Amino acid sequence: MTQDQVSRSYRRFVKQYPDLLEWFQAPLPERIGRLLGEDAEQIRFPVSYYARPYLMFLGVYGYALFDWDWLLTVPQLDIGPLLAYENLDLGVGKLVESTVRLGYTWEPQQIERSFNWSVWRMFMHSRVHHVDEITDDHVAELFQTIHSLEQRVDVTLFFGSIMQNQKIVVQRRRSLYRLHMVLYHRGQVATYPNMARKVEARPVLNPILEQVVTRYLAERRQTARPGTVKNFEVTLRKLVTWLSEVHPEIHV
Repeated sequence: MTQDQVSRSYRRFVKQYPDLLEWFQAPLPERIGRLLGEDAEQIRFPVSYYARPYLMFLGVYGYALFDWDWLLTVPQLDIGPLLAYENLDLGVGKLVESTVRLGYTWEPQQIERSFNWSVWRMFMHSRVHHVDEITDDHVAELFQTIHSLEQRVDVTLFFGSIMQNQKIVVQRRRSLYRLHMVLYHRGQVATYPNMARKVEARPVLNPILEQVVTRYLAERRQTARPGTVKNFEVTLRKLVTWLSEVHPEIHV
């Protein structure tokens, strides 16, 4: 985008959301702006889509902290140029050097991109200004958030399908695992990394609906393939979560 385009996008954004809190309270698809599969003429929420550079500016300069849902859903969160322009060094380069010294054989450019994925989002969410500030709590929070995003009923709007989302979860978990492993071996965190780390159980939001889903899945297992049943389960659990939040009066 040119400087003039950025300026116009900023003016449209502040006109529609004069109070930034209004944007934060809007539904996630509206805040993402351009959903998967939409071309330039079909963008459902163009104001938010074209304001992404402005939003990243707010995050880098410390004017706003962003929620995990947006940070994990917005495509191509590249704050590298802004960080470089402001001479803000989050320490990823030095961490890559530590990785080499520790004997890891990961390709440096690839591991830098992998580290950036996690570190940039921690920076935008909780103002972790340097990798030296990352704690076990930061890693655990991001790990849990990566998995909890799967519970959203609208996840297919952002990633296309449940199967594709599951692949993305694996990729993100691997990126965070690599960061966690290096931090552990340099003595910065105490918890040993585990790719199969236990995720907190999803709470039972509506016992009656949960029972209906459980009975339905039991019947489907008699005739359907395991992968098909798993997809049904993920979709139905999301539906239960959505109904429990939006229509809590539904009990049957």
